[in-house]
Amino acid sequence: MKTLIFTQKDFGLGTLRENNMLLDPELPLADQVDDLEEDLLWATFPNGVHLWIGWFPAHRADGEFAVGLVHNPDAGGVPSHECRCRSISELQGIVKEAVSIAVGIKGLYILAGYNELDADWVWLNELVLEADRPLEEQTASLKAELFEAAFVEGYVLTVGWIPAHDPNGRFVLSLKRTRGEWVLDPAYSDVVPRRERKPESWEPFMEKQCRSIPELKMIVKDFVRVAKGQ
Repeated sequence: MKTLIFTQKDFGLGTLRENNMLLDPELPLADQVDDLEEDLLWATFPNGVHLWIGWFPAHRADGEFAVGLVHNPDAGGVPSHECRCRSISELQGIVKEAVSIAVGIKGLYILAGYNELDADWVWLNELVLEADRPLEEQTASLKAELFEAAFVEGYVLTVGWIPAHDPNGRFVLSLKRTRGEWVLDPAYSDVVPRRERKPESWEPFMEKQCRSIPELKMIVKDFVRVAKGQ
């Protein structure tokens, strides 16, 4: 009899967003290929981690389950942790371990370049901090270069901490003009043209400093408005 292989209780602090894992544990998976899709389950955690389960290739008897964890919102869905298997019993063990890993990941990505800022390209996103801890206690994460996103209108938004790793430092946010030519990046040539990354050609346009995450978010919001001509 078909039953949901996973329920909300299997994800603890996580939230089950989508669950299409309705299978019969007593039947061979090869006899259930019609129910084995690429998008079977999706759960999210308070720290921004996404857990997904799929069957690849979809609807194929020679496929396998894949369990992935995605933390970086600008990684294009590429998992930071992934495991594969070919049985429900193995899958249950892998998911239990993946949930443990997901819950244990510290820090939240402060900015989501593509989804939140509507950036056209995100070249760097290492702005990962714990919102409930003072910045002075997270100096290892406070790097000189933390975030870099570009907009088709001809601007680049950068965020860094200066001096790097110094508890007395500050966030430095810059909006710069980029004049480079449009080029086709071979890795993306089937999708869209991409502006070549040439930091040496960027011209300073606006710069602000702050020492808190709420201030940073407000400044970023203002910079994005300018970049998009709003």
